Amino acid sequence: MKVLLELISNALPGLAKMPKFAAILGESPSKGARSPLLWNAAFQALEIECEMLPMDVSSENLGPLLDVLDRDSRFIGGAVAVPHKEAIAKWLATRDENRLSPEAMAIGAVNALYRNNEGVLCATNTDGEGALKSLIEQYPDLKGSRVLLIGPGGAGKAVAAFVQRALGEKGQLAISARHPERIKDFAEKIGASLLQWPPLQDIQANVDIIINCTSIGSKNTVSNGSQTLHLVDYTPLAVLDDNNNTQSMALLKRLPATGLVFDIIYDPSPSQLLTLAAEVGLQTLDGLKMNLEQAVLAFQYATGGTEKSERIREVMAKV
Repeated sequence: MKVLLELISNALPGLAKMPKFAAILGESPSKGARSPLLWNAAFQALEIECEMLPMDVSSENLGPLLDVLDRDSRFIGGAVAVPHKEAIAKWLATRDENRLSPEAMAIGAVNALYRNNEGVLCATNTDGEGALKSLIEQYPDLKGSRVLLIGPGGAGKAVAAFVQRALGEKGQLAISARHPERIKDFAEKIGASLLQWPPLQDIQANVDIIINCTSIGSKNTVSNGSQTLHLVDYTPLAVLDDNNNTQSMALLKRLPATGLVFDIIYDPSPSQLLTLAAEVGLQTLDGLKMNLEQAVLAFQYATGGTEKSERIREVMAKV
């Protein structure tokens, strides 16, 4: 614990003197997460003496860090980034299920931390609500649509749950996952069907909307044996090899001309998936609007819900 505290102190100079602070917890939010920019702009505009800090934390150090933040009353809450959305939900639930909102409990993942009226650290999930608002603004005739969602991680489950509810009885949601058996219960709970990843062989011309909730297409890198893959060069529609883009184009061409491709990645924008989708004439939507809307909601939670969403959105939209 002492080592972790020293690490935090060294990485975040001035933390000890802050009367209040918020944070975004993730593997590497210091390398480009937008939340600190959005939140700090809102804090300044609303004259709230607080600052959001990026906290890069490994999975092994996540529990000790949460112990520290849980006890520090100056910590008002904040955001949760990959890959800790499900782990933090579990951490809170093991202490008291009431620390999770009903939405977060159903999804099993969180992206927003806040303190309740008693000062207890709690969490909810604003990813799904933000994504749905963003999607409906561009694709208002969502009800009855056929949707393929790829990547049921923390954000993916949230998006899936909210989108499925909006599709209505005649709509269809299929979820493509590397390990479908691991999310069988979740899919059954929300009424979605399951597909193996990649979905190329399973999808014919019966999808109106594709939603990417994986990190494929982001600036992250992954190790593939002796090779390092730059995910920014690929899409989640096919195996990550030299034929990825060609096979992805083949799938995208099966969508109707009115189809839409929604990639919750916002850096880079457009992602490779959206670039290819635009080339075949499909509508495209990146994750910037979703990121803005979930940030507005999360900010309200952390500040006690006393600030008007219109003012927060106005300030954050200018960042």
